[in-house]
Amino acid sequence: MSTEEVASLLLRWMSVSMRTAQRGGGLSESLRITAERAVTMPMTVSLHVLAFAGPQTMTQLSSHLGLSPSATSHLLQRLVELKLAQRADDPGDRRRRLLMVTGAGRRVVDELMAARLAELRASLAPLSVPTLSRLRASLVAVLDELAASARPVCLAPGAEPPHPARANSRRGAGGSKTTSTTPTYKTRAPRRSSQERA
Repeated sequence: MSTEEVASLLLRWMSVSMRTAQRGGGLSESLRITAERAVTMPMTVSLHVLAFAGPQTMTQLSSHLGLSPSATSHLLQRLVELKLAQRADDPGDRRRRLLMVTGAGRRVVDELMAARLAELRASLAPLSVPTLSRLRASLVAVLDELAASARPVCLAPGAEPPHPARANSRRGAGGSKTTSTTPTYKTRAPRRSSQERA
């Protein structure tokens, strides 16, 4: 099976997930959140990068997004106006400015991740236990190979991706064990590029 065939199957799964989330009419929960917060897809991606990869320079974030510096600057200005991101001096180099997610921005990311997880869960609900078990094993293998071959795009240099099978566990009410749906990323301060050091 070619990568094109696999990609096509994944796209079909995404379509099923979206249709399941929109049953009954109206927007899915994730789309409702972005509409209410007035954030576009590039803005959402920017918030995810800042939330999981840590503070970024304009050059680094522009590279992550694949946008021009001017387009990235305009996008970030909108995030700052919405109080979802903020600018701050780099403690290691006062000549540089870093972009950081705010508490409000992180809450938007958490809400979106929770909504998307619920939508995926709903699309998987009709599957049998044996099928779910095979799917889980395949996904773990895929994530392990991807983690071994290259770092995720959203991670800044020096950031440590979480193991796909590892979750943040805690004790809930009554002593029952619950699992956090938000992955944890260990980050270090992003390194400067040769152009930024010049």
